[in-house]
Amino acid sequence: MTRSKLWPPAPKPWDPYIASKAVSPAAVLFTLLLLLFANSAVAKSFVLNPNFAMMDLSPDVEYIEDQEQFLSIEQILKKGAELQWQTPKDHVINLGFSDANFWFHISLKNNNQKYSSWLLETNYAQIGNYTVFVVDEKSEVSAFYSGTELPIEQRYWQHRHFLTPLDLPFGQTAAIYILVQSQFAIQLPLRIWEKDAFVVADQKTLFIQSVFFGILAAMILYNIFLIRFALDVSYGYYVVFVIMIACFQLLQQGIAYQYFPLLVGHGGVVIVVVTSALALTFAYLFIDRLLELKSHSPWCHIAANIFAAAGIFFMLLAFLIPPIHAFPIMIYFIVPASFGALIIGLISWMKGVSAAPYFVVAWSIFLMGNVLLLLNRAGVLPRVPLTEYSQMIGTAIEVILLSLALADRINREREDKLKAQEIALTAEKHTLNVQKQAKRQLEEQVAERTTTLSTALGQLEIANQNLMEENISDPLTGIKNRRYFNQKLEEEWKRACRSETNISLLLIDLDHFKQLNDTHGHVFGDECLVEVAEVIQAHSRREEDLAARFGGEEFALVLPGCDKEIAITIAENIRKAVERLHPVNQDAQKIRIACSIGVATLKPHQDSNPVKLITEADKALYNAKDGGRNRIAG
Repeated sequence: MTRSKLWPPAPKPWDPYIASKAVSPAAVLFTLLLLLFANSAVAKSFVLNPNFAMMDLSPDVEYIEDQEQFLSIEQILKKGAELQWQTPKDHVINLGFSDANFWFHISLKNNNQKYSSWLLETNYAQIGNYTVFVVDEKSEVSAFYSGTELPIEQRYWQHRHFLTPLDLPFGQTAAIYILVQSQFAIQLPLRIWEKDAFVVADQKTLFIQSVFFGILAAMILYNIFLIRFALDVSYGYYVVFVIMIACFQLLQQGIAYQYFPLLVGHGGVVIVVVTSALALTFAYLFIDRLLELKSHSPWCHIAANIFAAAGIFFMLLAFLIPPIHAFPIMIYFIVPASFGALIIGLISWMKGVSAAPYFVVAWSIFLMGNVLLLLNRAGVLPRVPLTEYSQMIGTAIEVILLSLALADRINREREDKLKAQEIALTAEKHTLNVQKQAKRQLEEQVAERTTTLSTALGQLEIANQNLMEENISDPLTGIKNRRYFNQKLEEEWKRACRSETNISLLLIDLDHFKQLNDTHGHVFGDECLVEVAEVIQAHSRREEDLAARFGGEEFALVLPGCDKEIAITIAENIRKAVERLHPVNQDAQKIRIACSIGVATLKPHQDSNPVKLITEADKALYNAKDGGRNRIAG
């Protein structure tokens, strides 16, 4: 292992994993004095209680700050009481961001007859260089090297946390010195465990972490599945946000350093900043789309985009300046940004956005989990499972609730579509009833007048023919309507059945027509329908071909005796022609329109009916829509 200046070269036979030897005579003398007069020199011994298998050492640890990074263990032992050891404020070791070395000290006395093998644990994974020196009663010094600057296989104990074995028989005392240097906040949550008790507790922790990351993985896969069918970028933002949260938690829990060697050293520090910054960016992009801020709250939309851009800025900043400077700036920004998201959610809730209640509850739980963890780390709340894992619990609940919000959005969109279809169907039925009533009245008038007005018979015949033509034509586009389409398709189907020839059907649907109507008005939408109908009519070149309006923005083209290859060619020509239309709206803007086409070709037989041909064409049209629109399928 290459030693940095943080680690004073150790005299042989020390090695990178563990070293043990008596230090210089002077150091031995001072160490003996240190142990003999521990009460006056440095600190009283912490007594290992016989009633507990785990104890928190943080409140009893003392520290000194080595700004020059020159102190070695020999100097620490030699100077002894000359050093100005300090007690952490509120007995919580959280010394903020600093590039200095920090030495921590505690003396331990084992009054526990039951246990002699212990583990020192520091469950804070963001320590770059972490060395524990154990000085026993014989003044022998053992050094244990760890930290994220070392590959996991070079740590004395290959674990996600920093573990140091301590063999301390009953009645004996040992002095513990810990040298820490980190590019993140200097924290040292130090606990001592009986080995078997640690293994049991660690298994419980692994189970909780497995459940947490399992929930995140399930939500990621679920929303990737939704992206495929909903074709909504909101789900993509959400998936990336959850992935960044998962990566950040893997780093925070120390798991990532176990399995990804590239994170060792500076790489891991940069990735922590990058994942935090990207989580901020994609969280606000997702919030912007989920709460529809652009239409409901323009100012909130602007604020969300500013926060999202800030995340990108902090990500780039991590590559330009040392992370020890970039990370604190980002932390000071993320805190108000997190509460800003909650404020945006409350504003959207007051404006009646349906997804806002889900978001406010989810985000509040997420913030509460983080606050509980901070209060736990600050010593305000006790270290119980609820506070220890509050961040993971809050994150898991938040992820689940936001997924429910997205699912609710899908349901609302589906309901809106069904309502629109019902309205269109009702309108179509009303139109048919009106037509039937008009026809019946006309027939009654004709029947009455034919007996008395023979001279008017010719005029009535002409009027009747005109009315029939109107009955089979679409009043807007001028091409044949759905009723005539059904009659004509039935006739052509029977003819193809007798002649044993193919019959092809094209179903053409304008893409995003509802959005076109909403944006540019129904008058412009009608003009688009007329122009598209003219294009389709122009490709109905044979006498037996039939172009008809199928319903709404859908058209049909019946091609008797036409093979599938020719039908696909005609469909592609229609698609290209529609794409070239560019109708002009009321603001003199050229608007691009497009269509999707489903193609079906069948050879009828005696037991078949044309409904099958319509069904096949409709399936092909759905595939064209699902494949991205502005395309043909068949």
